Amino acid sequence: MSSISIPHLFVLLPGKSEITCSKLFSGLKGLHKSLNPEALMVDFEKATINAFSHTFTTTIKGCLFHMTKNIHRKIVDIV
Repeated sequence: MSSISIPHLFVLLPGKSEITCSKLFSGLKGLHKSLNPEALMVDFEKATINAFSHTFTTTIKGCLFHMTKNIHRKIVDIV
């Protein structure tokens, strides 16, 4: 089993709301009824996670880069 991830889709959206993300994922599912991604890697946006989990039953993984960035930002805020 390979540990290499290859991005298959990059999308620019007009906003980060759950409704916007739901429209994207529903549209993708509508275009390809058999679409069943192995995993989704996200930057911990709750709206994206919720919308994706309502459309697909796939594993959702958080991005290590964004997690580290968020932790660093919180530490800087505290100090």
